Amino acid sequence: MTSRIRDAFDHTTGPPRLLVVGDSHIVSAAATELAADIDVRLLTNHDGVVGQSDIIQVTVGDVTDIETLEAAGAAGADAALVALGTDRQTLLVAHLIRAHFNIDAITVLVANPNLRDVFDGIATAVVPGATVLADELYRQVTTTLRVTESA
Repeated sequence: MTSRIRDAFDHTTGPPRLLVVGDSHIVSAAATELAADIDVRLLTNHDGVVGQSDIIQVTVGDVTDIETLEAAGAAGADAALVALGTDRQTLLVAHLIRAHFNIDAITVLVANPNLRDVFDGIATAVVPGATVLADELYRQVTTTLRVTESA
């Protein structure tokens, strides 16, 4: 999966850098998965989110602070993934990243899919969390049912 991620970046020197800003274990796990092939920097405002990974640079601090974003590696990032506890905070951080660090490729995870339009002009991709979760739950349930039927 990650080799496709690396190929998606238009990057000529060194590995591409992805800034991940989030406050959940899901975001930390995604950052760890992506770090196998690209330079991932994780910024979180919650100590409990930080996973056990030697391959990710982690910064814990105020995710809405420009200096903290810079310390986390935003200035050298090629893309960003923002997934915070509230859509309001996700919008604010995505806007800060675009405005202050000129990052064009920003993916956001939102809780309310009706807010997609709010992210127009800020995020290049808006992913509704409920849809992703529903798709994965459906896949897992159908897989489990197939295994149960064949047993």
